[in-house]
Amino acid sequence: MDRAGLLAECLKSLASALLDGDELIVVESGGSQATAVLEGLGPVAARTLYLRVEPPGKSRQLNAGLRASRGTVALLTDDDARVEQTWADQMAGCFADSTVGIACGRVLGLSRIPGSEPPPDLRAGDAPFETWRFAHGAAMAVRRHAAFDAGGFDERLGPGTPAAGEDHDFVLRVRRRGWRVVVASADPVQHLDWRTSEEDRRNALSYERGGGAVVGAALRRSAKEGWPVLRHRLAYQRDVFDVNRSFGFAAVGAFASGLLYGFRLSERDWLRRPEVGSQAW
Repeated sequence: MDRAGLLAECLKSLASALLDGDELIVVESGGSQATAVLEGLGPVAARTLYLRVEPPGKSRQLNAGLRASRGTVALLTDDDARVEQTWADQMAGCFADSTVGIACGRVLGLSRIPGSEPPPDLRAGDAPFETWRFAHGAAMAVRRHAAFDAGGFDERLGPGTPAAGEDHDFVLRVRRRGWRVVVASADPVQHLDWRTSEEDRRNALSYERGGGAVVGAALRRSAKEGWPVLRHRLAYQRDVFDVNRSFGFAAVGAFASGLLYGFRLSERDWLRRPEVGSQAW
């Protein structure tokens, strides 16, 4: 989808957060407006790498950006998010600890259950077991070595695929490799509310399907890893039903279909495979 206006405002907020030596990587697919937006950034455009990746798919875009990045740490966000000027420095500060593989920040304006209140803020420090409480691609920082260690984002998950949940699956696999995952003490990212109520509902169901896919993929990797994830996720599904019974019935069906989809996802190394359909500018 072309969202040039959203992208322009997102890049302005990112440009204000960049420090000397930082690079900005913009990865686009399914649209053709990013180049015009970048030209309007002025001096920041000179330190920006633009990648066009086809066919569309968020995980494919994230992996392309990780391959192209040169820094030790990559910060990830979306075009419908806005960051504070101090955000990049605060997020990157988590990696002074060499055991940290992922740092996730707070995101305002999110509610996964239609009609519910956003989740409460989490304290900074070690992230909880339940990835759905903290992991969101709009505010995530990744140690590049940890990303390669875990094989990158699964390109069969995320926007552009049958199921969301690419960020949760990625966190689980990074943790499985022994890396620490933390919640950063960083200014929250503001997520914009631009969808209609019906689009919000469809998006929420995509995340329910993605939750099932993440559990199914974890169970396929190993029962020891997957069963605790399933147990905690079923408790979450019960809470969804209690908060919004109408949505809860649909969520159960979406979760079940995602679970079956996830069982088919054999583990792959997405970052070291040959890259197809990518162009740099």
